[in-house]
Amino acid sequence: MISGPMHLIINRGMRPFTRADAELIISVVTAGIRATAPHV
Repeated sequence: MISGPMHLIINRGMRPFTRADAELIISVVTAGIRATAPHV
């Protein structure tokens, strides 16, 4: 099962990669990092 950024990239097909796509991927990645990072 593919999840997260790769799932978004595969689903978008061959349309041009936009800034909005990049920002969405970055927000997903940072949210995942924050969720899994140990609370210091």
